[in-house]
Amino acid sequence: MKGKLRLFSANSTELDIYRAVFWIALFLVGFGLVMVFSATYFVSVANSYKPYSAITHQVMWIVIGLFLMVLFSKISPSRLTKLAPVLLLATIAALGAVLVPGVGQSVYGSSRWLGFGSLQVQPSESAKLVLVLFASSLLSRRDSSLPFRQRSLPVLVVAALMSGLIVIEPDLGTSALVGVIAFAVLIGSGTRSKELYLIAGGGVLSAAALAVAKPYRVQRILAFLHPWTNRHTSSYQEVQALAAFATAHLTGVGVGVGQSSYNFVPNAQTDFIFAVIGQNLGLIGALFVLLVFVALVVLLFRASTLATNKMDAVFCYGVAFWVGAQVFLNVGAVEGLLPVTGVPLPLVSAGGSSTVILLVALGLVRGSLAKAVRKNQSGSPRKTTAEVTQ
Repeated sequence: MKGKLRLFSANSTELDIYRAVFWIALFLVGFGLVMVFSATYFVSVANSYKPYSAITHQVMWIVIGLFLMVLFSKISPSRLTKLAPVLLLATIAALGAVLVPGVGQSVYGSSRWLGFGSLQVQPSESAKLVLVLFASSLLSRRDSSLPFRQRSLPVLVVAALMSGLIVIEPDLGTSALVGVIAFAVLIGSGTRSKELYLIAGGGVLSAAALAVAKPYRVQRILAFLHPWTNRHTSSYQEVQALAAFATAHLTGVGVGVGQSSYNFVPNAQTDFIFAVIGQNLGLIGALFVLLVFVALVVLLFRASTLATNKMDAVFCYGVAFWVGAQVFLNVGAVEGLLPVTGVPLPLVSAGGSSTVILLVALGLVRGSLAKAVRKNQSGSPRKTTAEVTQ
C-alpha cells in the first residue's frame, strides 16, 4: 500500500509513472468496451443490426491506439520539434477538407469526418494533439519576457484558426476545448499573469459571442437552464441521463440491466456513456471512474515536473489539462451542470479518432518519462522542476 501511495507523492520516479500511465489507459479503454457493449447490444439486436458491430469497431481502434501508444512511448515530444509545423499545416488542411461537399462525411448534420464507410477519422481530434505539440515547441524556445506578439500571439492565432474551422462543422464543444488547451499550454510555459488575464477575458467574450450567434445554440443554452420544461424535445437526452442516474442508487442496477441499455438515452455509447456507467454501477462506480481520471491527470502533471527539458514539460502539462478539461466538460453535461457540448469521455466513449489520438498523446508523455529514465541511468544529474520550467 505504501508503495502505491508513493506513486502520487514527490518520491515517485519516472519509471513508476511511465508504468502507471499505461495501466490506467489500458483499464479505461477496457472498461469503456464493457460500457459500450452494454449501451449498444440490445439496441443493435432490436434494430436488426449486427449485435457486435459497435464493440468490434471499437476494439479495432483500441488495438491501433495501443500499438501507437507503445510505439510513441519510445519518442519524446522534443524529438518532434521539426515535424510540428508540418503536422500543423496538415491538420489545418484536414479541418478545411471536412467542410468541402463531397469530401467531408456528414453525420447528424455535422461535417466532421474524412474517410469512407466505417473507416472515418475526425481531424478535430488530432487538432488537440497537434496544437499541444506545436505550442509547446514554440513556447519552450521563446523566453516568457518576450512581447505578446512574438510569443503568445502565434499560439492564439493557430488556436483561433483551428477553433473557427471546427465551429463551422459545427462542433462548439471541441472548439472550446481547443481554446482551453491553448490557454493551458500558455500557463504551463510560464506566460506572464497579466497576459493570461487578458487572454482569458478575450476567450470568455469570444465563447459567449459564439454561443448566441446561432439560434440552435441559444436553444441549447435555454434547454440546459430549463431541462424539465424541454424534456420531450431539446432536453430529452439530458433528462433521460438524469433519470438513469436517479434509478441507480449507490451500487447500480447491473451491467446491461437499466434503461440506458435500451436506447432510453439516445446514442449513450458516445457523449453520454457516463450515464450508462452511473446506472450500471451506481454512485460508487461513477465516483470510482472519476477517481481513476483524477489519478491519471495527477500523474500527467507529475510527469511534467520530471521532464528533462522545457518542451517535454510543457507538452505533458498541456496533455494533463486536456484530459482534465475533457472529463469536466463531458461529466458536467451528463450531470446537467453544463450545456451539452458533444465532447466524449476520454478513452471510455465509443469513437476511434478520440481514442487513438489520446493514446498517442499518452505515448508521447511516456516517451518523455522514458527519456528521463535513460538520463538518470546514465548518471546525469536530475534537474529540479524549477530548472526544467525556466
